[in-house]
Amino acid sequence: MRGFTLIEVLIAVVILGVSLTVIFSVITQAVKIVRETENNFNNLISLDEAIKLEKPTSAQIEEKLLKEYNLKAIIYRKGGVELIKIQ
Repeated sequence: MRGFTLIEVLIAVVILGVSLTVIFSVITQAVKIVRETENNFNNLISLDEAIKLEKPTSAQIEEKLLKEYNLKAIIYRKGGVELIKIQ
C-alpha cells in the first residue's frame, strides 16, 4: 500500500492556498461592488424623493439650456449619481 509523499502533500496545500486566495479576492471585490451599488441606489432614491418634494437640498444642481432643442435640462447630482430633468 502506497501513501502520498511529502512533496505531493505540499503541492496540494500550495494549490489549495492559491485557489483560496483567488476566491477570497474575487469575493472581496464583489462585496465592494455591491456596497457601491447600494450606495448609488440610495443616492438615486433620495434624489428622486427630493425632486418630487421639490426640496433637493442635499444635491448639487446645474441648469443647462439646450438651444438646439429649445429645452432646459436640470441636472441633480449626489455622490456618483446624476438625475436629469428635462423641461
